[in-house]
Amino acid sequence: VIDLSMIKKISKNNNEKIIKYINLYLESVPLDLHKMKEALAEKNYKVLGELAHKLKGNAGYMGLNKLLSCLEKMENLIENDEKSNEIIIIVNRVESIIALSIDELNSYKKQCLT
Repeated sequence: VIDLSMIKKISKNNNEKIIKYINLYLESVPLDLHKMKEALAEKNYKVLGELAHKLKGNAGYMGLNKLLSCLEKMENLIENDEKSNEIIIIVNRVESIIALSIDELNSYKKQCLT
């Protein structure tokens, strides 16, 4: 699900910098996902929209186009005051994509460190 070409370009293929960006993602994104799920449970759509917007940056840097698409759709639904069950489906999809991205990024890190 990831495409690290953007990070590789930004870091000029410097593995130390790539690992630094990956670690930042691995540290922040699970926390943001947790907050997103809490906001959804509390029906706090303002916070949910803010978190979707914040996660878009991480998704873009890691080349997570599927995640980026989900987050944009969520933002649009919230902005248009369409607080439907579709948002629940999107949050579940976001969680799945993030889980896959974490696995892929951890594997990538292992390859770089060996």
